Amino acid sequence: MASEPLQHLHSPSPPLQHLHSSSPPLQHLRSFLTETFTAVALNIFSEVQNLVQSYESENESLRLQLESMLQPHVALCRIDEGSSFPAFRHSCPGARNGAVFSEAGLEQLKEEQMECVISDDIMNEVKPETEAIPISDSQSALEMNDAPCSSAMVLTSMMRENASERGERDEEGGNEEDEGEEEEQEEEKSREDEEPSAAEQTEPSPQKTLLECPRFKKPDSTFLPTPTEYKAFISRMTEIYQDMPEEQRPLVTLMGLDPEVEFVECSLGKVPKGCPLSYHHPLPSESDLKPLDAAPPQPRLPLQSQTVPSSAIPKLPPNQRAVVGSMTVSWEGAYTLEQSTRQDKDVTDDVKKSRLLHCFRDLFSLKNAEGSAQKLVAKLKRGRRRYKQATIEKEQRIEALREYCRLLCVNWYPCGVVVHPSAPWIAAHPDGLVYDPNEEISFGILQLKCEDLRTFTESKYLVFKEGAPQLNPRSPGYWQVQGELMVTGTAWCDVLLFCGDDMLVQRVYRDQGLINVLKHKMDAFFFNYYLPSLCS
Repeated sequence: MASEPLQHLHSPSPPLQHLHSSSPPLQHLRSFLTETFTAVALNIFSEVQNLVQSYESENESLRLQLESMLQPHVALCRIDEGSSFPAFRHSCPGARNGAVFSEAGLEQLKEEQMECVISDDIMNEVKPETEAIPISDSQSALEMNDAPCSSAMVLTSMMRENASERGERDEEGGNEEDEGEEEEQEEEKSREDEEPSAAEQTEPSPQKTLLECPRFKKPDSTFLPTPTEYKAFISRMTEIYQDMPEEQRPLVTLMGLDPEVEFVECSLGKVPKGCPLSYHHPLPSESDLKPLDAAPPQPRLPLQSQTVPSSAIPKLPPNQRAVVGSMTVSWEGAYTLEQSTRQDKDVTDDVKKSRLLHCFRDLFSLKNAEGSAQKLVAKLKRGRRRYKQATIEKEQRIEALREYCRLLCVNWYPCGVVVHPSAPWIAAHPDGLVYDPNEEISFGILQLKCEDLRTFTESKYLVFKEGAPQLNPRSPGYWQVQGELMVTGTAWCDVLLFCGDDMLVQRVYRDQGLINVLKHKMDAFFFNYYLPSLCS
């Protein structure tokens, strides 16, 4: 009995591993530590992975920015006749910086999804329309202008008119603009509510998009320092850092800035000589609007290759015959009138008062009621009010014309009031004459619309069919284009929409069927309503 306790004391103890495995608290602790360390390791690896990905994306964006600065690509969408995809003009004689467009630019354009597709049906409609109005070399030689107006003088006068226009704005003028805009919006809404007539239901004339791209924005000139501010800043900076060691000075003090530097003029104002702004924004010149040096001389308007639809003049009283006789002009008289009204605003206003101008859409939608005709007569005699859009066009006109000529490689020429000898009571005043060597008939006209909109997709002048923009056949702009094509005798017109972020150039061709209907309505309105009001 006494040996049993001793035997129990000297018996071997169980292994330590057995105790660990059999102890529930230790087993729980072991599993807890394993789960905790595993979770911590996963969190650490995920954070490291996110950090690496952020660095990789930042490096990729910096690489793309560096490539865009070292190798810039300019991709312009130009749709030529007979093609079903945007084609690029590979070169332009006289174009700035020698812009060349390669296949890489086309691939980049596709990646950015800036495609504009024109169906083959539309392109097939363009060919017979343009081929029906051939101009031979002998006819072109007879219609050349002997004394074309200088584009440099026109640009200078534009800049002076813009400066004087800004100084003449007052509260009364702003109220007139608002009232005019409200009236135009009400008239536009009433036209939209009306059912389209038979002429409006016909197929509109062929169109094609020549240019659809972001516009180049000029920097704000208000941030440029004046010569006095520049000299004061350089003198003050030199005084502050003159005692500091050269290796500790700011970099701007080591650029060799001279307070007595010569200042030169640019389109933004006066800048120091050698400043990059003086090269990127030079003063407007004639070369900006005429990048093509091998262009033929400017033809005289109206062209004799197209005739205005004729109509018989009714029997008139003596006083009305005298008014119509004073409007009658010969071909040489029409050429002289167009040249004299290119810059003389007073002569232009006098010519416009007695003729039908800027009212083609109003005349076509005019009802037969006597009251509607008298309202239109009063509106025409009152004259066009200065809308907000007209003020914007004066401010941005030079910039829009320069971008248009530079990007499309076309020549722009000034144009005055055009009157056709066959119908001297109808006048047209396009925004210029355009020379495009890619067209079969090289010379056309321009309609400029500078709108206070962010993008041209918000413009009321456009509609979109299958994603492609078109000039709305029911808008006043479309009828204005067809009326000016009728009077000038040209075959096509470029409509330039110049908005805040982008610009669009839509080329519209002549619609002879619509022109015939329009001419008949204008003659009836002039002899029945407008001519008696001029005599009274």
